[in-house]
Amino acid sequence: MALHIKDARAHELARELAQRRGTTLTQAVTEALSEALDRSTPAATPKLERLKEISRRAAGYRFWMDARLTRSSGTSIRPS
Repeated sequence: MALHIKDARAHELARELAQRRGTTLTQAVTEALSEALDRSTPAATPKLERLKEISRRAAGYRFWMDARLTRSSGTSIRPS
């Protein structure tokens, strides 16, 4: 199989990566693609969904409305 890189910038980046790693262009591109795929796995999705849920719940809180929340000096912590 052949992969033809016809973009000068892509070729330059692949060549630089291969040089830095001391590998061939093929190996550098293969490893870079593999690493990119690893970073974009669906395993990160549950974490993202959990963070979105926490964010939605936190956005629903209205702390400044609670008159009991005051600083020790007795001043309100409501936003100005």
